[in-house]
Amino acid sequence: SILDLNDDISVINKNLKQKWRNSLNLFQKQNVVIREENSEESLKKVLKYFEKIQKQKNFKGINIKLLEHFLKNSKNIIYFAYLNSEFIGYMCVSLDANSSTYLLGYASETGRNINVMNGLMWHAMNDLKNKNFSYFDLGGLDDLNTPGIFKFKSGVNAKKYELIGDYKTTNLL
Repeated sequence: SILDLNDDISVINKNLKQKWRNSLNLFQKQNVVIREENSEESLKKVLKYFEKIQKQKNFKGINIKLLEHFLKNSKNIIYFAYLNSEFIGYMCVSLDANSSTYLLGYASETGRNINVMNGLMWHAMNDLKNKNFSYFDLGGLDDLNTPGIFKFKSGVNAKKYELIGDYKTTNLL
């Protein structure tokens, strides 16, 4: 789904589904600090926690070397969240011209308990809007294979779209 960042931020907030907005409100009562970090050390942290969650959740996902190459050679923003100096989550967003795309995120148990992903997503929306990006693509929605992620992203209430799909060609000549 894709979020139009040209809308006023109050309209974006109003369009959030109520449960998502309630989770955001609970998050905002915490003393969480969100920082943009794009150092070599922060990249290593992203890769470390991506591998950790791959093993925990037993999913294949993107090849770690390909992900590392992509992150090192593309424009992106990584938002890190800290509660009392403890790392509790991150969100990585890819940038291209006037649009941005959610790539991946991680939340520790503490982060999940205080809805850190809602806070990171809301922070990203505001930051990207302030940096004059027009669109924020939340990435794929798959209610069968990733129902939790589907529910979370659906709560933003962005415009859904479908890709055309895969095609195979053969040379019949």
